[in-house]
Amino acid sequence: MALMQCPECGKEISDQVPACPHCGFPVQKQTGGDGKDKKKKFIPLIIIGGIFILAAALFICYKFVYQGSFEITLSKDTVELGTDVDLLTYLEYDPENIIEVTVTDDGNFDAGTAGDYQVMFRIKNKRGNIKEVPFAFHVTDTVAPQLSVLKDTVYVAKGSEYDPQTNAEASDADTCTIEIGGEYDLHQEGTYEISFSAKDGSGNTSETKSMKLIVENRDDCVFRNVKFGDSAEVVKRYETSDLLEENDDKGSQTLIYEGSVENEDAYIYYDMNQKDQLYAITIIFNETHTDNDMYLSLFDGITEKLTALYGEAKIEKVKGSLYNYCSTEGEALNLGQVKYRNTWDSDELSVYLYLGKDNYEVSFGLLYESKNFEQPEEDSSIK
Repeated sequence: MALMQCPECGKEISDQVPACPHCGFPVQKQTGGDGKDKKKKFIPLIIIGGIFILAAALFICYKFVYQGSFEITLSKDTVELGTDVDLLTYLEYDPENIIEVTVTDDGNFDAGTAGDYQVMFRIKNKRGNIKEVPFAFHVTDTVAPQLSVLKDTVYVAKGSEYDPQTNAEASDADTCTIEIGGEYDLHQEGTYEISFSAKDGSGNTSETKSMKLIVENRDDCVFRNVKFGDSAEVVKRYETSDLLEENDDKGSQTLIYEGSVENEDAYIYYDMNQKDQLYAITIIFNETHTDNDMYLSLFDGITEKLTALYGEAKIEKVKGSLYNYCSTEGEALNLGQVKYRNTWDSDELSVYLYLGKDNYEVSFGLLYESKNFEQPEEDSSIK
């Protein structure tokens, strides 16, 4: 037995009594107290050890079990038909975690063909682990065709052939058709309203556009649908070849076109006087033939057609000094030993057809000249 001080009153009491005899304060027994203190000291060590074991387990899982992040999403899965697209740009991910993305199987993806596609991507993360992820893409056509009308107004000679569809163009990622609306009669003078719309294979329809088709009486035309007295503006309406130049000299205007006449390449000159009246049409054939007989054949063919229109021609054939030594007309033409000029005259006009070789080059031309409209005093190499 030992003495101790009462925690309450401070007087000495036996450590065996359950309560202080002086103040009645309960006294805890001290027997075995050292063991309890030891247990209390072990508790923090156990906690620290548990934390260490848990951290070790987490480290092992991260190092040998966790594969790293493969988080990747699609920004959008719809592609417009005909779009030049890189599917990799449709993916969203954190470049800190994902270091490489490639396409391993494009699923025959074709942005030019509407449909559904599944594309497989190979993903590599920063831990070096690789995973393949599929994404679905849908190619759709929601854009209407782009329709354009080349000319707002088109003039056509009565009785001629004309397809209004040649005056409209449509573009689209898909195949499309142009639909024409409105009635017209190429054998009846008048102004007609023609409408156009374009529709693609997905049913998308363009806005409607229109043109005016004016059918005019073009009787008594000299060349194609052009007649003497026409203004430069009227000539432009009806000449379908490519306009190369417009020359204006002291009020007289010349329109120069490049096109085809009698299936031969040619330059076409339309000359207007100071009153803007067409008085002359000149065709210069510029297609080259190694066989000179082809020039003669074309010359004879044009002669036949003009004779049917204007009657018999005045025929002139100029021979050189060596003409009789040539075995054929083609050889004589090639050597510059023969020149041909046929002339047709009427009360309204003169027509000249010329073929020869001047300055080592074949000269082949056709001239229509009016007798009723004023013209400058100029010499022509064809006349």
